[in-house]
Amino acid sequence: MHVVVGLSNPKKDSIAKICKKSGFRYYEQINYLADLMRESDLSLGAGGVTMWERCYLGVPSIVTIVAENQLESTVAAAKYGAIWSLGWHEGVKERELVDIIKRAMESPEKLRELSAKSTLLMQANRKHEIHPVVKAIMEVGNGD
Repeated sequence: MHVVVGLSNPKKDSIAKICKKSGFRYYEQINYLADLMRESDLSLGAGGVTMWERCYLGVPSIVTIVAENQLESTVAAAKYGAIWSLGWHEGVKERELVDIIKRAMESPEKLRELSAKSTLLMQANRKHEIHPVVKAIMEVGNGD
């Protein structure tokens, strides 16, 4: 298992200790994240730019929202079926995280579906149509 944290993560020291104790590979502020993502079967992360990178690479993702500017796009990507969203990070319970990881391990077909949907979502060759994320954001804004 690979665990990657940013330089500004306030819990990076305790995460590093847990990784060492558990035999996980710990990385801090790396410039080759896409290489690790390409090798991954599942990713846990926030709903920012890195969520879109994971979608582009077709990496099935469990996503939390850590900033207000991630809310609409994370909800839209989940509604489209490209990611699993757990909502706001501070509201995620340990049991929920364990349950969704177990679900992922028991559902390789669902992981393939997430991968396919996220890859399709990121196709750049769309002409004369509203992108699925934009459409979902518009629907979220309308209360759908």
